[in-house]
Amino acid sequence: MAMGGQETRPAASYRMEEMTWQDYAEAVAKGAGVFLPVGSLEQHGAHLPMKTDAFIPTRIAEAVARRTGHLVAPTISYGYKSQALSGGGQIFPGTTSLDGRTLTGIVCDVIRELIRHGVRRILLISGHGENQFFMFEAADLALKETGAEDTKVLVTGWWQHISDALIDRLFGDDFPGWDLEHAATIETSLMLALDPGSVRTDRIKDETIEYIPPYSTFPQPPGLVPASGLLSRATPGSAAIGAELMEAILSSLETVVRAEFA
Repeated sequence: MAMGGQETRPAASYRMEEMTWQDYAEAVAKGAGVFLPVGSLEQHGAHLPMKTDAFIPTRIAEAVARRTGHLVAPTISYGYKSQALSGGGQIFPGTTSLDGRTLTGIVCDVIRELIRHGVRRILLISGHGENQFFMFEAADLALKETGAEDTKVLVTGWWQHISDALIDRLFGDDFPGWDLEHAATIETSLMLALDPGSVRTDRIKDETIEYIPPYSTFPQPPGLVPASGLLSRATPGSAAIGAELMEAILSSLETVVRAEFA
């Protein structure tokens, strides 16, 4: 059973790469939409794996696909350059990023190909805040280039489906804001719920960025972010919180998909 009591389906019935081309074409002909997760390969402190920004939207996309009968395209696992005050910046080994035009081009190409296949409902789910505007540009360009007036593309980040009321109930005044929620309580909680074996719980630090300037500096000045890569505390995270957050995200996205893909 999937989270929330929803029946699971075999991966070959909703993951594009697991399907035959005939099965895929049949699903598209019947009106199936496609979800495209877009993440990053980015440091997430000493306790979370660098796959975090790609892994979370992928699991979300798969869960919503099982609930709604739509399909999931292979994840784009590289994202736009990590920014100092939202992801620690490009100074960390392992963080492997794309130029904005590259990410825009990749996402645009995938959307254009999906439209060529006959897909008319596409949902882009970001797991990396820095991706958003390049995903907007990709969607806009793909629709202009294809002239597919009957096609709808939605762009969202999974965090947009967590209400302020839920944040207040779970964290009260102990929420640093979404920019600093990098490898912190929410991402740690989601990973504890979705992939606990990948979380190095013995390495979780109670650490925060000391000063948040109201501007960005290039190149990134030394000492701006903690050496661990954390921007705010991860210690309050738990699998129970992650499960509650996950269900809120899935419920919201399922509602959106059923309304917008109708």
